[in-house]
Amino acid sequence: MKKLSAVLLVFSLLISAFLAVPVADAQSKFKDVTDKHWAVKEIEFLSGKKVIQGYPDGTFKPNDNLTRMQIALMVSREKNYNLTDRTDPKLKDINKGQTNYNVVSAVMAEGIFKDVVNNNQFKPNAFVTRAEMASIMARAYNLTGGSSYQFKDVTLKHWAYSYVQAVATNQITIGYNDGTFKPDNLLTRSQFSTMMARILDKSFQVSLKPTPQPSGVDREAVISSLASNYSYLKINSTSAIYNPWNPQDRSMYSVAVDLNNPNSMNFTIKGWSDSAYPQTNNVAPSVKYALQQIIPSGASTIFNIVNGTAINGSHNGLNKSYSYNGYNVKVTFSGSAIRVFFTK
Repeated sequence: MKKLSAVLLVFSLLISAFLAVPVADAQSKFKDVTDKHWAVKEIEFLSGKKVIQGYPDGTFKPNDNLTRMQIALMVSREKNYNLTDRTDPKLKDINKGQTNYNVVSAVMAEGIFKDVVNNNQFKPNAFVTRAEMASIMARAYNLTGGSSYQFKDVTLKHWAYSYVQAVATNQITIGYNDGTFKPDNLLTRSQFSTMMARILDKSFQVSLKPTPQPSGVDREAVISSLASNYSYLKINSTSAIYNPWNPQDRSMYSVAVDLNNPNSMNFTIKGWSDSAYPQTNNVAPSVKYALQQIIPSGASTIFNIVNGTAINGSHNGLNKSYSYNGYNVKVTFSGSAIRVFFTK
């Protein structure tokens, strides 16, 4: 399997792309948002929909950071969540009778703060990071999808990897000109406005222009991800096995991922339908998971070929070339092992 660049996706994105929508004819009603401001159109759009509001002094404070409570208020307002008779989230710092308890109970019930709230503490005044906002938006608006590129600072190991991929793939938010997303940076009111506007109106979305894939591949990150998130046994920095019959047995395997060659990857599956081993049903999800890490855009198609071959001994997709995430993919079957090859 050639470079696992499908798992290492890199964006080279302009932070100025947040202003990709022309703003020359926008008229700002806020004293501190001029007609030349990069997010003026998005701010006015959301203000007009009463999703986001200004301050009594006529300012918008575009560079101020947003708190969890403010995000909860704005998202629940836009989504028109039912704010009555919600299950008590039993939070330590938000109780019945407190201001905006109904809003917090609604967003908790909807699950959009699932990755943000820990230890039963909502922390209403805590500022929201860009990674947290990616999670909230992806959950609130059912954003999904993988991309052929990845931010340098949001790898597979990052808790918000799938959410950042989703918002980037859907052209909701992008990163900086050094290829980073800066997931721990705090979200500003301007940035929130652009994200929300792009979700509600596609005319605000931007076209992402990635740079070419770098020659080096962080193969260890791929193997470590498989080993830490699934039942794969890490053999070394470039190989792992999955053995449902004996997880710690290195001499036998059902699935093997080998990245020793930086320009190819060997993905081998054995013993899938062997009735002598009652746990072979565990092989299928293990294979699917690995494919999702390697070629997110083609994982389902290739898995169906592998699965059909494992169960029936053949599939019309065998020995054909497919293209996903910048790689040519081919599935072969030798009678004893199914192999998936990835090449540039």
